[in-house]
Amino acid sequence: MQCLHCGKKLSLLRKLSDGQFCSDAHRKAYDRQQEDLALARLLGIHSGRTEAAKREAARKGAARAG
Repeated sequence: MQCLHCGKKLSLLRKLSDGQFCSDAHRKAYDRQQEDLALARLLGIHSGRTEAAKREAARKGAARAG
C-alpha cells in the first residue's frame, strides 16, 4: 500500500497502525488538501447557481420586454 499524500510505499508497521499515510504530517497535509478541494467545489457550485440565476433573470426580463 502507498501513502495517499506522497505515494511512498508504506512500511509494515505503518500498514498495521495507520494504513494510509507514511507520517502524521502527511495525514494532516492530505486532510488540509481535501478540505481545500471540498471548499473550492462548494464555492464553484454556489457561483454556478448564481450565474444560472442571473441568466434566468435576464431571460425572463427579455421575454417581458419582447
